[in-house]
Amino acid sequence: MLRRLNNDARRFHRDIAARISLPIIAVCFCLSNVLAGNDDYPGWRDTPDPQGQVGDAIGFGRRILAHTPDTVPDYAGNALSCTSCHLDGGRKRWASPWVGIWGVFPEYRSRNDRINTLQDRVNDCFERSLNGRPCPCKAQK
Repeated sequence: MLRRLNNDARRFHRDIAARISLPIIAVCFCLSNVLAGNDDYPGWRDTPDPQGQVGDAIGFGRRILAHTPDTVPDYAGNALSCTSCHLDGGRKRWASPWVGIWGVFPEYRSRNDRINTLQDRVNDCFERSLNGRPCPCKAQK
């Protein structure tokens, strides 16, 4: 009898968690589009890169995103680039945009049943979508 009550309680809590988490996940999924709904939002358009090391790093990052297998062949296992899925350099609405993505992470993913950082999510793309290996990106402290 006690075991059945425990199972019923677990099922109840799981049901509550699912009802609460589904809307939260939906909001997080759409957050970058909702927050950047204005076409004048800077993330939706190109702006000049800064000069110096920061500008060089941004340029290198763009090359990685647009030409992933050529730029980082040790981590990409097929011919796809990041921009194969993230259209218009990650700026096309409803096509997995990167605009405002920093505000979504860390986030829970049911696929691996844990809280993921943005670095975890990037490595998941390298491993799954690009059929490659995780890159050595680490969170800045």
